[in-house]
Amino acid sequence: MTTRLLVTYATRHDSTAEVARTIAETLADGGATVDNLPVGEIGALDDYRAVVIGSPIHSGAWLPDALDFVERHKTALGQMPVALFVLGLLGDGTEGTRQSKLLAVEPARVLLGPVDIAVFGGRMDYARLSAIQRLQVQGKGLPEGDFRDWEAIRAWAADLVDVLARADPG
Repeated sequence: MTTRLLVTYATRHDSTAEVARTIAETLADGGATVDNLPVGEIGALDDYRAVVIGSPIHSGAWLPDALDFVERHKTALGQMPVALFVLGLLGDGTEGTRQSKLLAVEPARVLLGPVDIAVFGGRMDYARLSAIQRLQVQGKGLPEGDFRDWEAIRAWAADLVDVLARADPG
């Protein structure tokens, strides 16, 4: 039987959308039927057996759209396997850095009890920022670059096929 999965995400500058698309494609390669949509386009979750939710970290937290999605659908999400991913500029790096990134998803983790949480590097492209945002990130010393590890993202998604299937109560 084919399992229908949802990979949904919040994004500001499309980096998380690109990661979500790669996760969805990898899950589909593993035999699942996958929808890949932004959190703002999701209605009911009745058609899905599992959901993967992702967001970048901005100001130490997931984007409000992602948290709103979790809150709005917490009952349905509580009835199925859920995996979370977070993009932090430089990924998980040291254990302390990983823990700080995981704190960003703590509200969703507490509500949903996900089967897995992944932390990936993100992308900082100064050209996609407003002049004010550029000054803010440069003032914080945030480096420009693409820190996404596509091999690690695909490996996590490939493993997720089995993780979600084992956790599926249906």
